[in-house]
Amino acid sequence: MDTAQPSLRIIIEKKRLKTAFQKLVNTAVMLLALIGLLYMGATLIGEHIVPAFKPLNPAQPALLKNRYLILSLNIQDSDSPQAHWQALQPSLALLHAINPDISRWITQLNAENRIIWKKQATLFNWPVLASYVWQSNDLYLGPGFWRLQEGEKAAALAHEYFHYRQNRLWMIADTFVEAVSGKLSEYGSRTEDEAHLYQWCAYRAMRMSPSDIVQGYFSRRKLYRFILTPPVPIE
Repeated sequence: MDTAQPSLRIIIEKKRLKTAFQKLVNTAVMLLALIGLLYMGATLIGEHIVPAFKPLNPAQPALLKNRYLILSLNIQDSDSPQAHWQALQPSLALLHAINPDISRWITQLNAENRIIWKKQATLFNWPVLASYVWQSNDLYLGPGFWRLQEGEKAAALAHEYFHYRQNRLWMIADTFVEAVSGKLSEYGSRTEDEAHLYQWCAYRAMRMSPSDIVQGYFSRRKLYRFILTPPVPIE
């Protein structure tokens, strides 16, 4: 037997490794090209300008009081859409005072029957209080939403409004990159970071301290560095 010549098995294994490596390189090139196209398209479209908040007027005692009240405790899944809509009015009044564009958006969704009142939305098997699905233009409000304070409801709706205004290609590109890099998880994403920052601005406009859920997200994602001044409650 001539040991100077590589065996057939070694030749086959080398060929397999070369083929696998080439496929890996081709896949990486395709992924980078796809990501580049997504970001290029998103840049050409540009970000939608999201309306800013104006501070809640201290001369409106009813709104100031309602921020910390829960006026929808009696709402049940079995209640009619009209009952749910009426229960949402205190939160809409707060939104109308700090950012009318959001209250008009919610009103338009309701007129088009795009608010899903009775379905529990979930993400990573966690219940979601409120969730805007841009693919279908539906807004889901889970049972837990109605157990929030009116100010918390208003801030949650501001969060979903921001998703509605986000650049879709940016959302897809960011999610894709984070999924490929292994950074996409239940703990958040850049898309969610931006929506939470907007939600924080809503709390600040209402002069409320953010909910424990929002503060927990800020801590996990280290978002406090983006906040210049925290919300100052009005007592």
